[in-house]
Amino acid sequence: MKKINLVWLFLFIMTGLEIMLTSQCEKDEEETPELTTTAIVKITDNSASCCGCITSEGSSAVTACGVCWGTASAPTLAGNFTTDGADTGTFVSSMTGLAPGITYFARAYATNSDGTQYGNELTFITPPTVTDIDGNVYHTMKIGSQVWMAENLRVT
Repeated sequence: MKKINLVWLFLFIMTGLEIMLTSQCEKDEEETPELTTTAIVKITDNSASCCGCITSEGSSAVTACGVCWGTASAPTLAGNFTTDGADTGTFVSSMTGLAPGITYFARAYATNSDGTQYGNELTFITPPTVTDIDGNVYHTMKIGSQVWMAENLRVT
């Protein structure tokens, strides 16, 4: 009878030690924000707007959000980017300084004290400019699948 009680006592003590040691070693989970890149709209030959949505701040408050873009896949904050505040929910960023007729890659980002998380990547092509016989250059914009001139002809 004493042998059985000692075995149970030993198991009880070992279980308690294991629980104490593992609980002391556990760290709080670090979580970066969760977000998606939702749409690219208002595409012109030199600008576009990109929409993002932050669905979760992660383990700490969002300190910055916006969009990064470039001509290569997986753009990061090391390249072109906007900063559009630090709120959760939806936001719209204006990408400027684009070149006409180029394929761009864009994705939303959000940063908190645990790091930066990027949304899914979207691609778009800026429409080309149009030049008339007099050398006038016209800006264009893409609406749906069609490219339209953004201004009237000035040809003589």
